[in-house]
Amino acid sequence: MRTTKTLWLFVVGLALAALPAIARAQTDLPTECQERCRSAAHAVYEACFIAGGTPEDCLARARNALDACAAQCDPPTCEERCDAHAQDLYDRCVAAGHDPARCQELADDVEARCVEAFCDCTAHRCRRRCAKFAIEVLRECLAAGGDPEQCVARARNAFDECVGEHCTPPTCQERCEHFARTLYDECVAAGGSPDECGEKARVAFARCVDLHCEPQDVCENRCAHKARRIVDRCLAAGGDPAFCVELGRKIFARCMRICKDGPPTDDCSEHCERLAHALYDELVSLGIPPERAARKARGFYRKCVRRNCLP
Repeated sequence: MRTTKTLWLFVVGLALAALPAIARAQTDLPTECQERCRSAAHAVYEACFIAGGTPEDCLARARNALDACAAQCDPPTCEERCDAHAQDLYDRCVAAGHDPARCQELADDVEARCVEAFCDCTAHRCRRRCAKFAIEVLRECLAAGGDPEQCVARARNAFDECVGEHCTPPTCQERCEHFARTLYDECVAAGGSPDECGEKARVAFARCVDLHCEPQDVCENRCAHKARRIVDRCLAAGGDPAFCVELGRKIFARCMRICKDGPPTDDCSEHCERLAHALYDELVSLGIPPERAARKARGFYRKCVRRNCLP
């Protein structure tokens, strides 16, 4: 009896001694996870041997248990998670009776949105936020039992609306409209009639466009041309496309900060805008031609913003 027990312990010891070598083969596993997998494999081997299994059979089972555990320890890449998300959509789409080719198109679109949202560090930050929002809309729609194609359409609309509302800066004229609307509200709040205040707002809007928007367009075009030239040079020198595009964005943003011709975007620049309008009115009342008065008012606005509003 003692001999049988001793032999059993010896065999178990040899088998258990082999398991650490198996675990070390899983070189990409974190230490804590590796230890848990080894413990689980040990338990599988012991249970198998006690139940009467042969050492070879029990060792094979322990190996399988270790491999299964290792698969849980090795997390999928970001792209692989997006691929799995797209595959889930494809399966749902086909199960709902849609054409497999159409389902594949939807799955490819979802995978691309997912990669942009979570995996592509070169994507524009605002678009990434909108892509994440769209993916969440898709998940909620599918979880609620929605039709896959309708859910994808809803997510696309959510993405487009988000980009349109948050990622596209207002045009020069839109900023002038905001300035004129602010003047109108202040005028009405001070007791002015809607007609009188409306006329003041219309004059302010026209003057704002005259002072800022045409020069701003020229400046934006100049900055865009400069940025494109830098990107072309970067690509011609063999630079990484993502790096070159990001460099172009930085050059354009820096150039636009130097322009500072645009209409007001905050309280400080709005104050400078009011002073520039007052200067324009004063110059025109003194007989100075409107075009020359506009140039002087424009120059005053730029200096006012640079001296008082920039950090």
